[in-house]
Amino acid sequence: MKFAGFGDLYSAYKSVFDAVLASFELPKPVEKGRDQTLPSDMLSDYSTQFFSLQYPDNYNFETIPKGNNDLAISLRGANRSCSIQFAVFGAKGLTLEKVLAQTKAKFAGAVEGKATVGGQPAMMLTYQATKDVERRFYFVVKNDKVIRITFDWFKPQRAEYLAAYDKVVNSVKFK
Repeated sequence: MKFAGFGDLYSAYKSVFDAVLASFELPKPVEKGRDQTLPSDMLSDYSTQFFSLQYPDNYNFETIPKGNNDLAISLRGANRSCSIQFAVFGAKGLTLEKVLAQTKAKFAGAVEGKATVGGQPAMMLTYQATKDVERRFYFVVKNDKVIRITFDWFKPQRAEYLAAYDKVVNSVKFK
């Protein structure tokens, strides 16, 4: 890659040209035989006022209504039925167990489990959202806020999606 400028202008903008050159990345080659709808192994960083995380770099941010939440973010993969969502809202003094109990009542047949997210105790619910899509909620209560993480995945590729989503959960760092 070459840069040029007219007269003395090149030297005035040399630092800009150098920064552009340093930021340039060649496209990543497509892995032969790999399903491109699956979450990428390459992760990107994202930070909010409540936590930071890493997510598959082939997932894109989508605007979702914030509603009464303090924060609401959504990432969606190439398979439109697969997503990652984070919502933060007031716990209003509720414990993790009470938050889970209130939510579990809305999802008949959901399977409950324990987890750790960002070093914090967490609870999770897993259930079948549709015939081909499963969903898992993670709940954490920190600083009187509920952090709810929601993962949706294509059921026939459960192992591949859960491996990628575990990386997301393990990357969360609370502030």
